[in-house]
Amino acid sequence: SATMSKESMFKSLWRIARAEGGVTSLFRGNVAATYLWIGYSSVQFTLYEQTSVILHERWSTTNKDDDSSNDTKNMKTIVAFIAGATAGVCATTVTYPFDLIRTIFAARGLQPNTNSLMPVTSNFRPPKTLGGFAHTLYQTKGLRGFYAGSAAAIIQIIPYMGLNFAIYDVLIRYFKEQENNKNKPATPNTYLISSSVLAGAISGGMSKFVVYPMDTVKKRLQAQAAQCSWRRYKGLGDCLVTMAKQEGIPSLYKGLYPSLAKTMSATALSFTFYTLTKNVLQKTHDS
Repeated sequence: SATMSKESMFKSLWRIARAEGGVTSLFRGNVAATYLWIGYSSVQFTLYEQTSVILHERWSTTNKDDDSSNDTKNMKTIVAFIAGATAGVCATTVTYPFDLIRTIFAARGLQPNTNSLMPVTSNFRPPKTLGGFAHTLYQTKGLRGFYAGSAAAIIQIIPYMGLNFAIYDVLIRYFKEQENNKNKPATPNTYLISSSVLAGAISGGMSKFVVYPMDTVKKRLQAQAAQCSWRRYKGLGDCLVTMAKQEGIPSLYKGLYPSLAKTMSATALSFTFYTLTKNVLQKTHDS
């Protein structure tokens, strides 16, 4: 409704908690989300490292520029974008069913729609367990049902993860240069944590803002699998055009603020713990 669409993030949290079972209702889909991020991060950072190494080796064999040259700096950013996009596509493809289930469980408080992917019956009830929903969806739609909205997810993850890693790479190199120019540089651990947190938050927020319309489309298409969309969209293009025409361009940015807050904090923590863990493992291996 119009009233609900104008609610602030905190009013929405309060309304959901009061109307849908207390504070625990705010954690719907948390199990699927946990599986999603464990799998996603594992695949993403592993492939990112491997792809970066391959691309850097090919660059170094054909170019002899030193690390301080502009060409080398630009190439590092390009490598970070390509490696990030590649890793993001692979990780999204592998873990997408968990992303779908997370969205559906989060939408349990919404009303069903007769045009959704799931069968509507007079005794329909929203899914209560991950296994139960997966079983029902597989019986009705097969494996294809677990990838509803995946086209939008793949399209948005390429620029999202590409920009995420590229911006992070640029910022980390900039912070390192600034730190080296100081008379009294900070301790390695302090510098590492502060720079990773800041660079991760900025890169996560900027990349999320750029691709957010496609993220909105993805969630609308996912919601159809839970009988929770107010319209029936034929696909990615139809959803994008219909929303823009009937709800206006701003509708593509609904929920932007909580999404940015989540993305910035999650990306900052992910890059920080990844960098710290990588350094510890490298030191352990070298010793």
